[in-house]
Amino acid sequence: MKRKRENKPVNFYQFYPTLAAVVAVRSGNKTNAMAVAWHVGLSFDPPLFGILVALKRYTHDLINEIKL
Repeated sequence: MKRKRENKPVNFYQFYPTLAAVVAVRSGNKTNAMAVAWHVGLSFDPPLFGILVALKRYTHDLINEIKL
């Protein structure tokens, strides 16, 4: 039986510095997108990506408005 090959990155360090991420947030009828240069891969399965958003940013305010 052949082994299934998956096209997943092997290491998280491949995300920096080659990629920039865009984070989009919507709360009600308000929408915002923010470019993120510093981010980190947290998990492949489930796919999780970590970012840092400063308290003074509008994106942070929208994230806090969302009730999960």
